[in-house]
Amino acid sequence: MSTIPLSVVELLKCELEPNALRRDFPAKPNTHNNPSYIFVHQTANLPTGPAIGLRQAAALVREGVFANCAADWGDVVVISDQAHYALLELFTEIHDAWRRYQRRLSEIEKESIMPSEAAKQSWVNFISRWC
Repeated sequence: MSTIPLSVVELLKCELEPNALRRDFPAKPNTHNNPSYIFVHQTANLPTGPAIGLRQAAALVREGVFANCAADWGDVVVISDQAHYALLELFTEIHDAWRRYQRRLSEIEKESIMPSEAAKQSWVNFISRWC
């Protein structure tokens, strides 16, 4: 997969903070050294705050975001807890990078004149040379 799937982009557009993916999924630890899974139901997992629901989880599975570490069973989506936390890490990195960008942009704004003013001055200089 070379591009970011639309389902991931849609989650990024939803104003979900990475903590929203940390909601109380009922991960069922397996005592046989097998991986644990997260089960996303339509109504069973009522979040205490914004969180992904069945529709979003199914879209992630459909688009291969979790590779073969998840399954959509129609009324429930099952995700490997390790795959879930890998997605959580991705979202955390994206949100952290966005905050760094915003801080950097704020610093640049303080030091620079607005592009419209710079362009206006360049245009005036250009015109004055030809007149």
